[in-house]
Amino acid sequence: MKKWHIRRRVLLTLIGFSCAILLIIALVFNLTMRAYIRSRVSAQLTTVSESAAEERRGGAFEREEGRPFDEKPDRITGARGNALVLDGGGNLLFVLHGEETVGEALAAYYREHGVSENEVVKLGGESYAVTVASDPVTAENRLLIYVDVTSLTALTDRINGMLLIVIFAAIVLSIFLSRRFARSFAGPVQQLSAFAEEIGGGNLAPQEFQFRDRELDALAGSMNRMAAELQEAKQKQETFFQKPTAVPSRRAATAARCLRRGSRRNRCNIYKR
Repeated sequence: MKKWHIRRRVLLTLIGFSCAILLIIALVFNLTMRAYIRSRVSAQLTTVSESAAEERRGGAFEREEGRPFDEKPDRITGARGNALVLDGGGNLLFVLHGEETVGEALAAYYREHGVSENEVVKLGGESYAVTVASDPVTAENRLLIYVDVTSLTALTDRINGMLLIVIFAAIVLSIFLSRRFARSFAGPVQQLSAFAEEIGGGNLAPQEFQFRDRELDALAGSMNRMAAELQEAKQKQETFFQKPTAVPSRRAATAARCLRRGSRRNRCNIYKR
């Protein structure tokens, strides 16, 4: 098993946890922003399509010169709706509202690729949300409805850029804080490890530690108590072995008496008693 330093493990864990949280926040924000823009653009395309159909049916919706179809209270800021009339082959017949150059470019795109509902088309650095509806006047013709969402796309890109900057700054800050936290956690552990090695080497003198964490402070107190108990046991052992024996044992006295008398019989009987 690969061994890791506590400081490195704590550092990598905190950095990974911080990065994961920031990436999740950025992802959720992007998904929410895109869903909001998609829903509002879809509603605006529906409004423009209904307005264009009304005008094509005979002017039930009277539009002033230069007034966009979607000029209503629910219009989203930065998006502008326009409408084209295409023939069955996708050729531009005329522009109901909008620029003719944009209409021709969108008609050419429609002829080459087709258009799905609420599709975002990028032409020359501009972004358009496009949908196609049937022409109420001529069944073969099509109404191509589009909304210029370039400013909204640019706003989203700017917000994403700011999020990336914030994420980078947060990662740098998390690295700095993680290093401080790892140092504050690994330092006391290293001190206690060195104290344990001194105890193992025979140095049983107590040491004073000042830790802010209660668990580490309790561990240091336990190690000091263990060192004190070992010191007391060591002193008792030294005292026991240095104290002379006051009364010899019975067998030792008998053996000494037999040896003085020189009796073989007594020497043999020593081990029988």
